[in-house]
Amino acid sequence: MKTTWITKAVFTLVLGGNLSLPAAAGEKPRATCTLASISGAYGYAMSGVVVEGGVTTNLAFAGTLNFDGAGTVTGSDITNFGGQPLPLETFAGTYKVKGNCTGTYKVQSTESGTLSGYFTIVTAGDEIDLVGTESGAVYAGPARRR
Repeated sequence: MKTTWITKAVFTLVLGGNLSLPAAAGEKPRATCTLASISGAYGYAMSGVVVEGGVTTNLAFAGTLNFDGAGTVTGSDITNFGGQPLPLETFAGTYKVKGNCTGTYKVQSTESGTLSGYFTIVTAGDEIDLVGTESGAVYAGPARRR
């Protein structure tokens, strides 16, 4: 059976590869992302849950992420955990971006220790869709350039 470029594209994307698809006639080529694709301040509000010892607790948080365009991220947020407001949390760390506009972050927080996640850069870097990857926590949402 002949393998088409579409089949190769699907397998490449599923396996996390970087694939540049050909542009349609009259369409601009797809952009390749770099660290500089996200820079400046991004606002976010997210909600989710934390599961500890079989107990699920709701959480919600809102804040600002500051990307320097070179791999450093800082920020702060306020969290409501199970109906109780928590102190202002600040954090600093690093982020990485792949050419396919996906990336990861890892930060040290004043209140929560190490936080990490995965993101996708959308709308030419004006929005980032994030999901946390810490064990026991489930949260996701967008961050938008301010």
